[in-house]
Amino acid sequence: MAAFEKSIAIDPTQIESHLSIANILMDIKDYQHTIYHLHQKMLSAEHYEHLDATRLRELLAHGICTSFIASAESKQKFSPLPMKEHVIAADREINLDTPELLQGIELHSDDVTSFYPLAEAFMGKQAQELK
Repeated sequence: MAAFEKSIAIDPTQIESHLSIANILMDIKDYQHTIYHLHQKMLSAEHYEHLDATRLRELLAHGICTSFIASAESKQKFSPLPMKEHVIAADREINLDTPELLQGIELHSDDVTSFYPLAEAFMGKQAQELK
């Protein structure tokens, strides 16, 4: 945990470390902080250049899936997706309030590929590399 925290102290957008911390926190049922780190990962993804688009989508999808599980386990006390004000503060253009974003998407926690459309929304222009 200390190594991942040090990594984030050096580079707050280091999404692999955010995911690793979230997984540790999920194991101890600290849902609030799990979701916090997963939101940071989602909000950093658009400008993250240390992974190719396929691997970035995979990591995002796993994190988003974990975020939905943590939200459910917390009885929806914490939102699985970042709040609108956090998206704006992160200077992101994704609109998480639009019904079009989730329209036609069936999410299944046992199928990480069902989270790909959401992951691609957070990837911004990098998602175009997947086509």
